[in-house]
This record gives sequence, structure tokens and C-alpha cells, in this order.
Amino acid sequence: MAKGGGSLGRGRKTREETGPIPPRDQLPAPERAAQIVLEGLVESAGGRWGLSGTKSIRAEPNESLVDLLAMWLEVHSRPHPASGRLYFPGVPGAWHAFDDLYPLQDPNRWNGLRRAVLLELESRGFERIGGPNGTTWFLPN
Repeated sequence: MAKGGGSLGRGRKTREETGPIPPRDQLPAPERAAQIVLEGLVESAGGRWGLSGTKSIRAEPNESLVDLLAMWLEVHSRPHPASGRLYFPGVPGAWHAFDDLYPLQDPNRWNGLRRAVLLELESRGFERIGGPNGTTWFLPN
């Protein structure tokens, strides 16, 4: 199995391995709002299915997506071993926040949107650890 959980490598999955879309009425309000935005972005990029050559999801950060990723980082954070500050260690990957609400056959299609939303988080005081491509983040104080 690939690191991202798909049998096709790089996190990509067969149609059968791709999870269902969670029912909107069973989601808390912030996740429900984010799912509506994600659905629009995914469907405008050709839908959930497809591997090579399928369009990436448009990097269009939206307040509900920024809120979603901020919550994701907070839920998956812990005290940093050296400083004691809360930090997100990079696992599970931030793209999971989107893919849990609107699963794609090729989750690599989230990359541009994930990068754009993470950049928005910097304006909220989140600090990337490990340079511009680091996957770990200090949370705001």
C-alpha cells in the first residue's frame, strides 16, 4: 500500500477504494460549509474520478476552507518537544481535511488548494516549521 493509502501509488485509489461522500446533514456546521465549497470546486474540475490528466482542484481559498484547515491543525496538534508550543506535526496530512469531506480518487489533486489555504493560515498567525515546504506548523499563541 502507498503512504497515502491507495493501492495505485502516491495515494491514488481505485474507484472501489475511494470513500463515499459523508452525508451533509450528519456534519457539524463548519464541516458542512466547507463540504459545500469543496463540492463546487471538485465538480468544476471534472468531478471526483480520474487519475492522470485529471484537473487539479482550483486554488481558491475560501473562509470556510481556511477555518476547516485551522481546526484540522488544532485537532491534530500537540506540544512541541523543545518549546512546549502547540504544533501540528504534519500527520495526518493537511489534505486529509478536504479528502475526508469530499474524497477524490486522486487526492494529489488537492495540492494546489491545500497550499493556497495554508498560505492564508500564515496571516492568522500559524508559523510553518522547516522552511517554505515544511509540513509542520506552530499554532498561534
